[in-house]
Amino acid sequence: MNEEQLKTIMAALDELRTGFTAIAKRCDSLDAKLSKKDNEEEAAERVAADSVSRAEFRALSDRVNGVTIKQMERTPGDRDALAELQARADVAYRALGEGTAPAPHQGESVVDFACRIHRPLQKHSSRFAKSELAVIARDPATFNTVLDGIRSDAYQRGLNPVDLAPYIFREVKTQGAGGHQVTSFVGSRGTFIGAMARPVRKIVGFHNEPRLGRPGVPSSSGGALN
Repeated sequence: MNEEQLKTIMAALDELRTGFTAIAKRCDSLDAKLSKKDNEEEAAERVAADSVSRAEFRALSDRVNGVTIKQMERTPGDRDALAELQARADVAYRALGEGTAPAPHQGESVVDFACRIHRPLQKHSSRFAKSELAVIARDPATFNTVLDGIRSDAYQRGLNPVDLAPYIFREVKTQGAGGHQVTSFVGSRGTFIGAMARPVRKIVGFHNEPRLGRPGVPSSSGGALN
């Protein structure tokens, strides 16, 4: 390669360098314009959002709260139905030693509450353990019959527990007809008297030997105890 060719190559490289520099400057300028446009649009949106007055925002908030409160309000009939469901289920919960029945949630319907408090009791009912309460609820008469059956089965399971060891008892507190508290105890097998009794002894055989090995004492038959 001679000197003239080298000068030609160097001149071409200089032109390429100049072209790349110009392109880079144009890209930087375009990025700056786009960034400025985005900032202006974002600022415009922020100004539009801030243009809503406090009074309008408060009025909208009050309307939303009013709708929510209205949905949560219960009729006297619903309140009575919820209280009755809770009281009836409470008897089964106490018999099982699981405390008291849960209270209704805010805004919860009568059917939803009935399903929720009876689902934990279903496992104690062989008849309705796998029943879909939400589906059965479409027929009110059948639904109420199933709920009564679940509570009854759970209550009987609580009075006749199979998960307690012998001579172990569980306290059950209920409310009497006069409003007073009644305390009773349930267990699987045995009584507290049986727990204090001695083990049973049985005769396992008879023998004929001199008593105590003393002279002059005639032989007599006796028995062996176990």
